Amino acid sequence: MICRKCGENNPDDAKFCTNCGSPLIPETEPVQSTETPEPETVTASVSEPKQKPAGPSVTARAKALPKKVRMYIGIALAAVLLLVVLIATSKPTIDLNKYLVVEADGYNGYGTAAARIDWDGLNAKYGSKLKFTSDAKKEYGPLLAKAKPVDVLKESVSVKLQDNKNLSNGDEIQYTWKVDEEYISKYIKCKVKYKDKTYKVADLAKVETFDAFADLKVTFEGVAPNGRALFEYTGSDLSSYAFKCDKTNGLKNGDTVVVHVDEDAVKECARKNGKVPEPAEMTFTVEGLESYVTSLSEIDEASMNAMQAQAADAFNAYVAKRWEDYVTADEFTYVGDYLLTAKDPANSWNQNQLYLVYRVKAHIAYTQDEETFDEVKEFYWYIAYDGLMVGADGVTKVNTTDYRTVDNQFIVDSGISDGWFSTQRWYFRGFETIDELYKNCVTADSDAFNHEDNVTIE
Repeated sequence: MICRKCGENNPDDAKFCTNCGSPLIPETEPVQSTETPEPETVTASVSEPKQKPAGPSVTARAKALPKKVRMYIGIALAAVLLLVVLIATSKPTIDLNKYLVVEADGYNGYGTAAARIDWDGLNAKYGSKLKFTSDAKKEYGPLLAKAKPVDVLKESVSVKLQDNKNLSNGDEIQYTWKVDEEYISKYIKCKVKYKDKTYKVADLAKVETFDAFADLKVTFEGVAPNGRALFEYTGSDLSSYAFKCDKTNGLKNGDTVVVHVDEDAVKECARKNGKVPEPAEMTFTVEGLESYVTSLSEIDEASMNAMQAQAADAFNAYVAKRWEDYVTADEFTYVGDYLLTAKDPANSWNQNQLYLVYRVKAHIAYTQDEETFDEVKEFYWYIAYDGLMVGADGVTKVNTTDYRTVDNQFIVDSGISDGWFSTQRWYFRGFETIDELYKNCVTADSDAFNHEDNVTIE
């Protein structure tokens, strides 16, 4: 059956057009007449306008559709409605890893890394979609007008790098999220997802090298064995404090010390200047220190002659002040010396003692009331110097006017009456035997001093 409105060919039993929905009117064939038709009388009249038949309703049209088509349309409408509802009620899910920024900076081997969250980018994407929950509105009320939901995320999310210093190209750094999901879900309508991962370091600049010791002046001062090392750095990349020494005190000439650049100073120099010292350590030999005399061989001849000259002056002064005119020194002979050196230099009150020993022969020619005493008395005398030193030039340093002499006395008795219930006697400063002198000067201090003996008695 042909639709008169759209021309669609429909089934013969159809009531409405399957294309446009218009009612279908069946066509009738005209009846043939055998009579001669009478002439019609034409009467002029105004014809009423033809009204277009009203089309079927939407419901009628829907019902006219095939059942299977109506089923598909219903499913589609239901899906669209469900989608609208889900969109209206669903919470946005934020992938935090997409907004993590890890940046490495510095020089290869000494690089640093930092991790941050791109809050601006996250806010641009989700700022208008994030809403406060009813709990948030109930708890904070009007105060929420001054806050943004993204602020809750900022308080609840952080990320930490496990290693972020002294990095090299190719290093992999683990980063770890710390997220308070309970707090987030309580106050804003959103979900977050995240995953701990690693970041591979790349594009760190190459570090250069320089000779730090070219601008380092190492000097030694003080007195061995208690000398000390000093450092003066004149370069611009480090400071004197950047240099460390394995031993800075208790030094003597000939010792070696190892100076190295502190590791923290190396790292700081690399981070700031892009270069590191090479080499990082150097060995220096201690020299130029004054030292205490530890051997008689260290005393130079000129210094020894000067001390012996002072000894003669000191003895002559003693004779002039203390001896009577009838007592004369027939002999004043240098017989050698004893050198005492401290066993524990660091804790000794005196580092060394040098005794110059002399044999003396005192001639006493005394007469009283026709009695005569004429005798030569032999004894031993010394002069002592303390704290002798050897300068950096190898010359002995000694103050020859700073000395000690014998305080021990012995008596020579003439047996001649002095007229006062006694006899004439003389007191001499010294020791009657070399053994007595040795016992007093050397043996008595052997607990604290080593000794070197160079005395010859003929």
